[in-house]
Amino acid sequence: MSYLKPVKVTITTNLPKDDLAAIGYLLSLQENFGSDPKILSEIAISYYRSGKVKDYLDYKKKLEAEYFTDKSLYEFLIKAALLDDRFQDIPFLVEKLIAIEPSEFDSMMTAAKVLFEDGQLEKSAKWLKRIKQRLPTYP
Repeated sequence: MSYLKPVKVTITTNLPKDDLAAIGYLLSLQENFGSDPKILSEIAISYYRSGKVKDYLDYKKKLEAEYFTDKSLYEFLIKAALLDDRFQDIPFLVEKLIAIEPSEFDSMMTAAKVLFEDGQLEKSAKWLKRIKQRLPTYP
């Protein structure tokens, strides 16, 4: 019987500016805490920023295959869509995310912003209206 409590890993966006150093740090976290989807997504994003697209795609594929009910997957896929200029995918991904975590206002704002910038003003307004409707329930 183990008396160790599970540790929740929190990754902040204040990673080292050098993406290769960030990757090393994140890989050490992965060794210590296992394949947490938040760690894997930060590794993938860091690989992308450092120009290691093959490694980015490998981690992206791994995340997509394993974590369909984890909000970290969809947060990552939204970031990946922004990086890959696949803006048309963002509203769909945000829908998937809010099915898991209904209070994801930042992601809903991202969908509204992307649609607005694409000239899809009515769709953008619908996202903003959804946010406004949910605000009273926000903690």
